[in-house]
Amino acid sequence: MTSLMQVQGIHHITLNGANKETSINFWQNILGMRFIFEQPNLDDLNTNHLYFDCGDGTTVTVFTNEKYIPEKSILAVSYTHLRAHETKAN
Repeated sequence: MTSLMQVQGIHHITLNGANKETSINFWQNILGMRFIFEQPNLDDLNTNHLYFDCGDGTTVTVFTNEKYIPEKSILAVSYTHLRAHETKAN
């Protein structure tokens, strides 16, 4: 099979999380992924974009919003919102 591009790897995966405090607690304090930095989500300025170091040179990013209240009785990881791939033109 011939493709128009060859995926070299995944740059990062972005997930929708809860609020900032809950997201940092989960990704950094429970999973051990170092919190790198925060910036506004450029598509929605009411949403923050948190970056976490996976430890192998890759990152996971999480969209957070202070209006998102975490469910106290359930521990769940959010769904994938965006995938950004590293590619090489053939």
